[in-house]
Formats: sequence, C-alpha cells, structure tokens
Amino acid sequence: MMLRIAALLATAAAVSQQKDWLVHRQDSKTRLLKTASGLRLTNGLIERAFAAQPGGYFCTTDLRRGDRSFFRALSPEANLTINGQRFNIGGCLGQPENHYEFWYAERWPLAKDPDAFAYRNYTLSKPSKGFEWRARSGAPSIPWPPKGLRLTVEFAHASLQNVRVFVHYEMYDGVPAYRKLVSIRNDGSDTITVDSLVVELFRAQNFSPQRITALAEHWNNAPVPNDQQVPAVPKSLLQESPRYWYADPHYDQCCDDTQLHVPHTAYTYLVAGYTRDVRFGGGTGPGWVLAPGSSRSSSSLRVVLHDSDESERQGLGVRETLKALAPQLAEAPVNFMLSDLSALRRIVDQAAKTGHELGIIGFGAEGWCAFCSAQTEDANFTAWLANEVRYARSKNIELSAYTLMQGNGWGMDPIPEDAKILNRDGSRGPTACFATDWHASYRQRVLAFAAKVGFYGVETDGQFEGASCSDPTHSHHGVANSFDAQLKATQRFNNQLKARGLYQTGADAYVFSGANRWNAADTDEAIFHIDNVVEWSTLGRMYAYDSTFDRVPTSGQYTVDDLVGRCTDDPLQADLVRCVDFVLGGFYLFGTQPFFHAVQLWDPLHKDAAALEASVTRWTGFFRAHRTRLLGMGRMLHLRRPTARFLEAVAHVTADPSEPLRAIVGLVNPTSRGIADNITVSLYYAGLAPGATVVASVLNADAAAATSRPLPASMARFVVGPDPAASLFEIVLPVKVDAFSYASIGLSLVTSPMATTRWAAAY
Repeated sequence: MMLRIAALLATAAAVSQQKDWLVHRQDSKTRLLKTASGLRLTNGLIERAFAAQPGGYFCTTDLRRGDRSFFRALSPEANLTINGQRFNIGGCLGQPENHYEFWYAERWPLAKDPDAFAYRNYTLSKPSKGFEWRARSGAPSIPWPPKGLRLTVEFAHASLQNVRVFVHYEMYDGVPAYRKLVSIRNDGSDTITVDSLVVELFRAQNFSPQRITALAEHWNNAPVPNDQQVPAVPKSLLQESPRYWYADPHYDQCCDDTQLHVPHTAYTYLVAGYTRDVRFGGGTGPGWVLAPGSSRSSSSLRVVLHDSDESERQGLGVRETLKALAPQLAEAPVNFMLSDLSALRRIVDQAAKTGHELGIIGFGAEGWCAFCSAQTEDANFTAWLANEVRYARSKNIELSAYTLMQGNGWGMDPIPEDAKILNRDGSRGPTACFATDWHASYRQRVLAFAAKVGFYGVETDGQFEGASCSDPTHSHHGVANSFDAQLKATQRFNNQLKARGLYQTGADAYVFSGANRWNAADTDEAIFHIDNVVEWSTLGRMYAYDSTFDRVPTSGQYTVDDLVGRCTDDPLQADLVRCVDFVLGGFYLFGTQPFFHAVQLWDPLHKDAAALEASVTRWTGFFRAHRTRLLGMGRMLHLRRPTARFLEAVAHVTADPSEPLRAIVGLVNPTSRGIADNITVSLYYAGLAPGATVVASVLNADAAAATSRPLPASMARFVVGPDPAASLFEIVLPVKVDAFSYASIGLSLVTSPMATTRWAAAY
C-alpha cells in the first residue's frame, strides 16, 4: 500500500511539474473574452475580470492567479486631477459605504459613478516595446516585443467632453504578469493641467502583499518579495515595490471591529502612480500641461502574481518575467574596465588573450573626461580614439566609456548655474536638471561621439534619481512636472542608446527602458577599502546571493579593481595565483561577473604571469560556455548564504531538454578549515522528475583554488527522490571542500524516470 501511495504521489508531482510555467514554457495565449457582465483578460496563468457597461461603468471585479483571487473590493481604475478637480477613471458604485472587507457580488448590484470618467469603448492591439532590441552576447533570441495583448479602454467625462483618458492593460503569453499605464489626450480648445495621477488602485485580500511583486520603472537592488508588506514611507513609480502598499481607510469600518486582521495585513491597498516621494520632497505630479491636440502617457507599473509564499519561487517568477519583458538583461559580454587611456592597448591585448569581449573606459580613467566637450569636439582626440576602437575590434574587443549624467562629479563640463536644479529652498545644485536645453545638448553629444568613434556601449552613472527642480525657465512646468520630465528624459536617452545598438552598463537599473547591467549591490566606497581579501570577497558574494533572488544574474557585476594588486597587498595571502583564482571562481560560480578596473589585468613581467593568465582565461571561458543556458537563461537556486563561517552554495539549473548538463552546483569555502557537508539540491526546476538519474562531474578540478579532494567524485550517480533526507525532486550531495577553496559540480542527465511502480520500489 505504501509503495502504491508513493507511486501515485510521484506521478501526480511529475504531471504538476510538466505544467509548471517555471519549468516548461506553457503554450498559454493571451485572450480577451466577453462575459455576461463584461470582459475577461486572461493568459491561462492569470486573469483580470471587468464589469463593463458602455456609456456607464467599468471596473475590475476580479484578479486571479489560478484558482486564487487577489480581489477584495471595488476601486476606480485610475484617479487624476485636472485643473485642480479630482476625478475617478471608471469604477463602479455598489460597494456599501464602509463595507470594504469583501465584494458581495450576488447582493450588491453595480451602478455608474456619475462623477467619474465613464467607459466609452475598448480596442485591442499587440503589446508595445519599450526599446529596440536584438539578441547578442549570449542572450537567446526570444519574441520582442513579447507576445500577448494590449487592452486599451477609453473614458470620457460630460464636463470635459474633449478630454479622453485611456487606461492600458498589457498581458503576456506564458507570464503571470500584467502592465498598466494611463494616457490622456486633449482634443479641446483650451489648455489643461494634469496635477496628479494614480495609475493603479487595487483593494487586495490580506495575503496579497506577500503574493504580489510590483516592478517599478527603476529597479535597483530591491528586497526579496516577502519584504514588501509594510511600507516605511510612501514612494513613487521610480522606486521599488515595497512602497506600494497602503492602509485602506475603508477597511474594518463596517462593524466597529478592528480585529479582522493582524496588523501587517492592514496594508492591502495597492496604490501606484505619481504619489509623494521623500527624496523629491512632495507629490510627483505629473504636472502635465496639455495644449490642444497634445497627449501624454504615464510611467508604467508591472505586476507579477505569485502562486507561492516561498521566496525562491517568487524570485524565480520575477526573474523569468524580467527575461520576457526586459530581454536585454540576458546579454552578458565578458567585460573589464580600464583606468588609463595611455595603457589601452596593453590591457586590450591581455583581454583578447583571456576571452574578454568588452572594455569600458571607466570612472576616473586617466586621459578621459567622461564625454566632456574638450575631448568630444577635439578632432585629433576623436581620430585617435576611433583608431584605438578599431584596434581593439581587430582583437575582438569592443569598447565603451563612462559618463556621469548628473554632471556634478569627476569629468564632464561644468554645469552652468542656470542648468542646475533649483531646490525648494532657493539654492542651486548640486546636480544638473535633466529637463534643460543644456542637458539635452549633453545627451546628444554623448550619442554623437559614441557613433563617431564606434563605441559598442556607454556606461551611464547618475541617471535621474528623484531630485526636484522648481526653475520656471527649464523644460518642465514647475516643480510638480520636474519629476516626470526628468524621468522621461532619462528613459528617452536609454531608448536612444538601444536604437543605436549600444550596450548600457552603469549604476542605475532602468531595465524597462533598456539598461543592461548594473552593480550587484548599492555599495559605498567603504567596501573597496577592506584589505582582507576573504572578507571583501565574501561581502561581494553575499551581495550577489541576495540581489539575485529577484534580478537576472547576468544583469549583475562586481568590480574586483586591481585584483592582482589586492591579493599581493593582503599579508594573509601567501599564494597570489590561488588568491586571484579563488576570487574569480567564487563570483562566477555565484552567477555574478567580476570585472577588473585597472591599468592592466596583471603585470606581464611577473613571475606568475602565465599562471595568472591561465586562471583568468579559465573563468571567462567557463562563463562564456555556460552563460546562455545555465548562468544566464537558467534558473539560479540559492542553497547556502555566504556568512564567512560555513560552506556557501548555489545551483544553476536548466530544463532545456537539448542540454545534457542540467545543473552546475557552486560551492565556496571561505574559512580556514576544510568542511564536509551534505548539500540538498532540488532538480525540480531542471525538469527532472522523481526517478531520473544524474551523474556528477567535477568542473575546473585542476584550477588553482579548486578543492583538492572534491566529493562527490566524478561519475558518481544520484537518483532524484529516493533519499529519505530529500523531497521527491531533490538529491543530496555529500561534499568536501578544502579551506579557502571552491568546487564546481556538474550534474548531467543519464536516464529519465523509470516506470512509476519501479521507481516506487526504490523506497
């Protein structure tokens, strides 16, 4: 009987695995269905239902992920203020006052809100693409723009008959996410001002903050999804999703009872738009001034609906959504950063021999002034640099260069006083206002010079971060419009980079307008002054581990500066080559590319030059060999977080049936003692069902910092599921890693599952 139960469980689990979108891409097309009460937008994974009555109401009545509804009570579809008067966009009456605990559809009939913008009609189109893109540098070719549907719903108001509001909903094939934005068109004869705009208002059930990830336009190193239930301070569309949840003032008012929920679930009102922002210092507008015949579109909100509370699964859901909606994140050229233009050919020659592909003329580089006019307008310098770019390209190395867009730091032309932001207290600066003619001219200079010398990309530092500007002479309408105007200027520039095929690295994660890669963590300069290599590199792997819960690993990078010099200067490191190899191996195994920022990768006259070259070449080759299927488009699993005290572990898995290597397990021991341990590895997301057999292989076994006695041994076989210490989809690896060493273990599929009854007999 027990064997039969085990067999049934295994069969059911395998069937569920085959239908899991995070294992196998599902053939779920997005459709708009007409229902008795309105419309239903669905892709088979999620659906949003609307009650609709032309000339009357239009409101969301359900939002589902599978069989679970996130919907609690009615809300308008959007909200805005025109010429000082606030309006709801759509929405339905019918929810009794102070009865917002749930929606009782059978007893509470819907009605039109006479004060709101009323529903007119809808149109369907394909999803829009935020920028031009083509696959390269290891990124797989996927549909772009993503397949799916855009539902555009038009609203109008009796008192503003020539003002039309459009609410846009995008849903995508095979991804449990939607995008929402609002656009406004003024077809009247008078100018109007849009003072405020909220693009999403959604009254959610109590569990929803733990099951929803809201993706902002600017997606820096955000917390994992489970950290977003209670906002510390309200933020805006520019910032990360934990700031979207608000207390619903109408919740728990029906019965003078405040005991319907535990305190943290009071924050169940999803409100996203141009709300208050602490850094900006107030409401973020948008402050649009729409002349007759003009229109504007808001920033977008993208929402991922999860089917689990598990942080790893939620993180995978966010990463897979990002791969579909921001596919440029999978581009991963092996890069380095040079710190002296006079040594360009020296480091390019080294990079060419070691498998690098992209060199960035970096922050603080001698001989470079970050696209300042003294160089960009110098014909001799331009010709010289163009020749250097051609030289590098002849060695299969592309070049890029750094610029500081805020203009208040190293390099750059001095910011004219009238082009600086005018703060609310009347002071100027320190940064430039992005919505000025001066800044627009600077941006065009960057684009023109990059094209003239043949750059492959641009490193952008200091993109718009939320500073307000109240200068009435700038290209924005007062302080209220300065947020949106500067944000849109940044996004347009990123779009222009992509339209020219330029690869964008930097410090700011404007992923939905084209940014490719940014740092693995928002660190200050203090970390780079840590002399102890073990401490410094452990911090780096910790940042990589934490940030990759909900970001694509290939979008991350971590500077190792002059790594050879760092290892030389650490008195605790007696073996230079082993130190360099340990740092490189640890970062690459953790899915984050380390990059040199130096005059040269190593001293070619050093006695260990050949060994250093071999170590660098080994790891760039390893990354290039696996960046598409495993380290890039694969699924990174977080097994053991870096703590400097214990074994660290991650796994990169793929369910691609054409790939025999289904997993790479990376292990790092930063301690001064050897560690033996059992590491449990789930092969569920590798698409391996209970009973599948994998064979282990030790990768990079002869590298300088590789453990000398790895376990498991090569050719050891493991069957998925039977180990009593593991679940149906797991194996347990007995491992042993020497002090200050790493191990990389490949797991290749040998046999698919046996017949279920035979598999059950293994128990």
